Amino acid sequence: KSDQIWSLCELIQKETGSDIVNENQSDVPQFSRPFGNKLVEFAQINPGNTILDIGIGNGTATFFPAVEKVGRTGMVIGIDISKDMVKCTYDKIIDCNIRNAKVMQTDAKSLIFKDNTFDVVLSGFSYLCCPFEELMRVLKEGGQFGLTSWETLEDMEWMASFLRKYIPVTVQDVCYCDIKEGLENLLDTAGFKNITVSSRKEEFVYTNEEQWWEEMQESWHSYLEEMEMKGLSTLKEFKKEVF
Repeated sequence: KSDQIWSLCELIQKETGSDIVNENQSDVPQFSRPFGNKLVEFAQINPGNTILDIGIGNGTATFFPAVEKVGRTGMVIGIDISKDMVKCTYDKIIDCNIRNAKVMQTDAKSLIFKDNTFDVVLSGFSYLCCPFEELMRVLKEGGQFGLTSWETLEDMEWMASFLRKYIPVTVQDVCYCDIKEGLENLLDTAGFKNITVSSRKEEFVYTNEEQWWEEMQESWHSYLEEMEMKGLSTLKEFKKEVF
């Protein structure tokens, strides 16, 4: 249950014609840390850029690293459909007195931003939440879209088998996995150019069951919240069965 391997980190370019990180790094789910940092690195974010981060979670995987990259003259806007995740990230912004970042609760299926607003759009394991047409619309000319996706996620079928006993869910719901060629074709069909795919394999070993459970709460908070709505006893029963 504790040995997990993750891979696949992609950067897609659209072509037409700190201290903050260190302070929040302990909050990053273990598996999100290397992929989030790599995504920000690949995106080649410059000082003064305007960035959109889709599906920010608690903000520590890609949001705050991007904030450091854009500097005082840039701006990072993070969105998430979860009120709790937005609140968590907002509290960090206030605590760190960050002035070049904003967060909002909104559905990525219909972005509320004007055309040609962002230099870079990032999406850490959540690109399916936003139609490609919307991404293209809000990107500036020559802007970049960077995303991460799973290629292999060893324990997802096992996790889904437990979840479906309590809520209607499939393996694809819990974790959608891509293959390099399939994703390249998908993005090419959508109109993206200069598509670059980089794969990275990581193995993680958790020190104990509680550490693993804390990360699952971050990654599958929506499913666990749904179970909690059915009663605290349901969530406790699920946790007991998982372990």
